Amino acid sequence: MDDRTSRTPKRWDSAINLGILIALLFLVFSPSGGGLGRLLRTQFGEWQDGRRVAALWPDLTKGAGHLGEAGLTSADTIVTFIDYECPACRLIAPSIRQMAELRDLVVVVRHLPNEIQHAVAKEAATAAVCGEVMGMGGAVHRSLLETNSWLTNLDWQSFARDHGIPDQSGFVRCMGSHETAARLRTDSLWAARLGIGGTPAFVSRKGIYEGAAGFGAAIAELVVASSPEAVFDSLPTFVPDPSVTFDSRDHSSTAVAELGRLIDGFLISQDTLVVIDGPRFLFVDLPTGRLHSIGSAGQGPGEFRMIGQVVRAPSHLVAWDNVLGRVTRISYAGHVLDASSIDLFTEFDSPLTELVAAFEDGALVFEDGPPPASSPPIGPFRPNVTYREIREGQEAHVVAVAAGRELFGTGQIVDQPIIFGHDVLAVRVGEELAVSQTDWGEIRVYGRDGDLRRTTILPTGVTPSDEELAAARTALDEWWLQRQERTAIVMRRAGLADALPQGARGTGDVPANQVTPGIDRMFVDGAGRLWAREYQVNASDSVVWLAFDPTGNHPLLRLRLGAYTELLDAFGELLLLGLQDHFDVDYVLVTKMRPSEAA
Repeated sequence: MDDRTSRTPKRWDSAINLGILIALLFLVFSPSGGGLGRLLRTQFGEWQDGRRVAALWPDLTKGAGHLGEAGLTSADTIVTFIDYECPACRLIAPSIRQMAELRDLVVVVRHLPNEIQHAVAKEAATAAVCGEVMGMGGAVHRSLLETNSWLTNLDWQSFARDHGIPDQSGFVRCMGSHETAARLRTDSLWAARLGIGGTPAFVSRKGIYEGAAGFGAAIAELVVASSPEAVFDSLPTFVPDPSVTFDSRDHSSTAVAELGRLIDGFLISQDTLVVIDGPRFLFVDLPTGRLHSIGSAGQGPGEFRMIGQVVRAPSHLVAWDNVLGRVTRISYAGHVLDASSIDLFTEFDSPLTELVAAFEDGALVFEDGPPPASSPPIGPFRPNVTYREIREGQEAHVVAVAAGRELFGTGQIVDQPIIFGHDVLAVRVGEELAVSQTDWGEIRVYGRDGDLRRTTILPTGVTPSDEELAAARTALDEWWLQRQERTAIVMRRAGLADALPQGARGTGDVPANQVTPGIDRMFVDGAGRLWAREYQVNASDSVVWLAFDPTGNHPLLRLRLGAYTELLDAFGELLLLGLQDHFDVDYVLVTKMRPSEAA
């Protein structure tokens, strides 16, 4: 055989293989390389981070301030790079301190002050280093992160005296010493070698985690993977501060002091609260109490027949009037931006659709149920729900599909919920949609194109006792009677039969799950954190919420509230709580969260 003939296919094979390799490299490493490229680039970056950390770890954890008991194993250590004027550093500080105190965890403090944006951050860092030298590192560190007086009064000698440092003049001299300056340069060098450019940032033996959410990610990596519940057990626990910032009952306007039907509430900022009371939006300036109100009952612009849901977009609120089939956008300043109608029968399968998310570009996501059945179901069933994104001028498309609430059909119009039954929850997280069908045991985050981006594990449910099951069945009986009474009133007003058949009052046939769902509510707060409420077996139990970082990947903290207390919103350390007084009248409180002393 001619050698040229035998070599030609091989050359073609080599050329084809080279072309395939080039195409694969482009797909993986180009900015538009798709999911495979993003996944491989992420894993490659994490591998590089791990190599850098492994090489630097012994020196990185020496010669710096420590929070917690030094001398523990390196697996129990996290290094934090901070700036004492950084808002995110100050926000996460109580969580870090409590974790160091309550868990066998050492936090190594290194400094990365941003001298361009923060005028006194470098001075504060030198004070922290000198606090370490004087044996008061933990107290000085906590004071710099959790108090504000030093920001406006840079009298460091007085600062040393107030913190019990005997040699106050020595403290001031230390702040100007070459040794202290060298320590700060060393910290900046470590940050540069690790590729860290901002604060807060956290480093564990597993990798590098930046931003306020990085602390939760680093903690999660320390927990044994075979015990997911340990992730939640190790979280710092917070409670509401008894000192209340705002109580709606004390407001000078009766519109705020005497709420009629509380639908929802939002903290627009640290200073602005909005309460949705029936058809009214009450905007309250917290420092002054000044009130601005919009909305009333009716069908005109800025009026509502029945507000079903109000959701938060990045720069405004969106109200869904499911009677009028109308969406109203309201600015954070308290002005109606626009209103548009949606044809329920054209866009949705079910007339009982709910608004679950609103995006900055005007797109809305609705939870759409199945079309009404030709005959009411009998027995247990679980209808599917579809999450549809609707945007003016574009065709609606499906983002996600999940199984809805577990129900028990009575053969009538109104169905009963399964006891301890599962449901589905959805909220906007950034530019994505977080969905949790509660029997999944996780939150699934979808892109608006419908692609599954990531998942977050959730706590598991519990096994109710016989007493708890009996109490839940009694509560269902009471709910069913109230529901039938309300339905009878509506039917009489419409000139229909007086009531539903009396034989449908019993709930003894309604089944109960042996294990409860893990969560039963979700929302995203003003700071972008995702909150999930652990399932309440009894209404009289304390209420426990879990806060996740803005990506929804890692838990940050646990918030424990009293029974019958509703968490409406949060913003930084502020909490907006909804309650009822002894006469079942709604009111709201604004307070701060603080670390629990009984964690």
